[in-house]
Amino acid sequence: MRSSRLLALDLDASRLTCALFASDAQRRLHLEELGSEPVHGELASEPAGAQDLARAVRALAARVRHRGEVRIALPGALAFTKCVRTPAITGAKRRRVVEFEATQNIPHALDEVWWDHWVIAPDAADLEILLMAAKRSAISALCAALDVPGWRLERAMPAAAALHGTVRWNYPDVSAPVLLINLGARSTHLIVSGEKRLWLRTIGFGETSISPTVAMPPTADSARGARLTPPVASDWPAASLAVIERSVAESGAGQFRSRLQLEIARTLAGFAEHRSGESVDRFYLTGGGAGLPMLADFLREQFGVPVERFDPLRRMSPGAAVTGMPESAAGLAVAVGLAADLVAPATVVGNLLPPELRRRTERRHRQVVWLAAAALLLAALLSSAWHFHRVTIAAEAALRERQAQLHVGRGLAQQNAMKSARLAQAREELRAIQTLAERRGYWVAFLDDLQSRLGEVEDVWLDELTVLEPEPEGSGSGREAGSADGELKLVVSGRLLDASHPAAPPGQESHARAQKLLASLAASPFVSAIGEERFDDRQPAILRFSCQLTTKRPRSAPLP
Repeated sequence: MRSSRLLALDLDASRLTCALFASDAQRRLHLEELGSEPVHGELASEPAGAQDLARAVRALAARVRHRGEVRIALPGALAFTKCVRTPAITGAKRRRVVEFEATQNIPHALDEVWWDHWVIAPDAADLEILLMAAKRSAISALCAALDVPGWRLERAMPAAAALHGTVRWNYPDVSAPVLLINLGARSTHLIVSGEKRLWLRTIGFGETSISPTVAMPPTADSARGARLTPPVASDWPAASLAVIERSVAESGAGQFRSRLQLEIARTLAGFAEHRSGESVDRFYLTGGGAGLPMLADFLREQFGVPVERFDPLRRMSPGAAVTGMPESAAGLAVAVGLAADLVAPATVVGNLLPPELRRRTERRHRQVVWLAAAALLLAALLSSAWHFHRVTIAAEAALRERQAQLHVGRGLAQQNAMKSARLAQAREELRAIQTLAERRGYWVAFLDDLQSRLGEVEDVWLDELTVLEPEPEGSGSGREAGSADGELKLVVSGRLLDASHPAAPPGQESHARAQKLLASLAASPFVSAIGEERFDDRQPAILRFSCQLTTKRPRSAPLP
């Protein structure tokens, strides 16, 4: 899992800067601490340089408390970078092509350097690759100097590649190529950065080159850009010394601007050739020499494009512990590029650390994680065991108390069970009595209603009242005949006397009386339907009739 805190180290020719970054839940990057220490000597060629770097690292580690991931950016004097283009190749052949390009372009034998590559535009028609390399001796000295307890060195990459990441993270809305000019102490990085575009060069001069060596050799202070001290007699008037110093500084700055203009022109020409005539529409200045007087105006006049100061803190909020931010922001461009993938996808992926060191670091990290996990697990088990021991003692005491209460409760439960059984039995008996009473009352009311409706028609008598058998089980009904809770089908048959024509068959009047009777039965509150009507008028003065009645369900009152 990616760490939420990271220590970024920017190693320049004269200074080691460290910045502690953290990301929050909203995926925002914060700068928590910042520090720097001067360094002297060449890391790769002078033993004193490695010792001085180790001293600076120990001093920063004492001030900036951190345990975890560490990344470092290598200066232009230690790291080689070059953009190359090859035909687009996928699969196993790509590695062989990249290795061939590395052999052709890296100015050292591959067994003398640690090298890596990054594909700039993976979906382009041609394969654009950034090659990066550093001598193994320099990397070994660097790793030895950064061997600090608690620090886990994860990545070492060229400062120029980190600067490309800074541009893309700080200015995601800028898709057109821009030129970032990073003026360091002894080297200058020229990075043409755009969306899926990269072209960079590292020039071997920086802000310390402003002092003209012929007119005035720089002292140790002037080599660090502090001030210029002309080798003249100490008894010269102060005004004369100021005039001489200003004149020398202006002469050196003019030479520096002219040389920088030439290198920028070469860089833009190389990018235009590499990208088929594409141009840059904006310059950004950063680094310690970005504040050189009249430099922005000079470049704006020479190239006709806007020139701005680069703001590495554009999308980041500094922590409360960081002080002197306006003075230190110019030196943070490289460090921000190292830490940007804490909150965003990595812009440049490359690592110049030895593979064995990476594996050893990863193993050590896993061991620490496993040991921490084992310690936490053991602590959790011991804590849980002690907790459950106390819980068991308390539970046993509570169990004895509950058992005494349970003995009393069981007697009450048995009494309640007996009372409940008697109550249920009484409910069943009451329900049976109520059902019987409803059935009797239903039939009495039904027969009384039927008798009254027969009497309304007159000269009608009932021959037969038959209850039909219920439907067989499984036919959807399943109710017994005579049940007061279900519908019943009754067959009613009888005779109607036509007293006015005793010797003749029943006429229309008799049929009308029969229809009136059936209509009256259909209107009965006890009848839901009437059907299968039949009439027989073959006997003189007698009209026989029959029909099937479907009774309505009676509404039973619920039991309390």
